[in-house]
Amino acid sequence: MEEIWKEVKEYEELYEISNTGKLRSKDRAILKRNGVTQYRNGILIALNTNSDGYLQGKLCKEGKTKTVKIHRLVAEHFLPNPNNLPEVNHKDYDRTNNNVNNLEWSSHKENIQHGAKVGHYKRYGSNNSNYKNTTLKEFYKNNPDEKKKLARHGSANGRAKQIKLIFPNKSEKIFPCIKDCAKYCNNTIPEFQNFSQRTVIEYISKSANNKKYIKNYLFEIL
Repeated sequence: MEEIWKEVKEYEELYEISNTGKLRSKDRAILKRNGVTQYRNGILIALNTNSDGYLQGKLCKEGKTKTVKIHRLVAEHFLPNPNNLPEVNHKDYDRTNNNVNNLEWSSHKENIQHGAKVGHYKRYGSNNSNYKNTTLKEFYKNNPDEKKKLARHGSANGRAKQIKLIFPNKSEKIFPCIKDCAKYCNNTIPEFQNFSQRTVIEYISKSANNKKYIKNYLFEIL
């Protein structure tokens, strides 16, 4: 298969994506503050795997960094989507195989069914024990105050559990809930600043559940 490169939309002067799932920066000239022009050769961008097993890379423009999923970049640049489907499937179930021939646009329902074949989603639809169960719905309908109570986010929710953050130097900081901890990491710890709050929450959960360090930090549920 011939490898084809296309400029990344909105980053046309900076990056290219290939139909095999590679991401690279482009050769470019950079005008420095002292008036000197520096020429920089393009390179392949190092990719990493997120907590869900997808490969992702970082795009930088005007001092701002954006983390992008490679399979979506490939699909958006090489796969027609006439029905405007929202999600992308890996045909062989390997989330690191981002060759365009291995990708297809799908609806959310199709994506769930596709993942269920390999156990990503074991209990959906009629396989879920709560399928067509309206008891909880009726309870909240008749008790709106209880619904509001359980809908409260973060530390306002009485069910929220405290999170302990252990720094590389072994110092500790305790947060009333995982959301507050994630917000702190997003705002103050460089290793987490390029990720969405949702991704940081996933990292915290993974560290706490597996009792393993994430980016040199350890999290515990109290």
